[in-house]
Order: sequence, then structure tokens, then C-alpha cells
Amino acid sequence: AQAFPNPAAAGSQVIVYFSQDILPGARLGVYAANGQLVHTHRVHQLQRDARSINVPLPADLTPGTYQLVLQQAGPRLASSIHITD
Repeated sequence: AQAFPNPAAAGSQVIVYFSQDILPGARLGVYAANGQLVHTHRVHQLQRDARSINVPLPADLTPGTYQLVLQQAGPRLASSIHITD
């Protein structure tokens, strides 16, 4: 998976691209470096064979590196993103 833009600012929107189709009902978890879940984005509307989603980042994310993890049936898909000031 790959997030763009990266780095990104807290409160901005990023597009996350995946190598596999995103299934309806999927969730994207944002995890801090310590493994704590800090935000969950539920995927609502998808086009057929969708492989990317727009994710609004919370405005209160502190600068640092986070893991974006797609939670759905099948293999775990993840990407890192760096949050700047």
C-alpha cells in the first residue's frame, strides 16, 4: 500500500493506494508508533474493483510516523505515513 501525499499534514486528506481490491465494509486504522489505534476510517462508498480510498486525517495527530492498516477479509494491507506540522 502507498499513501499520497506523504508526508502529510494533520487535518489533511490523503489517498491510499492498495495492490488488491478494497472490499465493502473495510476499515482503515491509523496506528501510532507505539501501536495505539488513534483513528478509524470506515470505507463507505466504493466503485467496483476499487484499489484506492480517500482518508481524512484527524486534525489532532501529532507529528510522527503512523501505520495505515486496511482491515478486511484477506491479507493485511498496510502503509506508513509521516505527519508534519
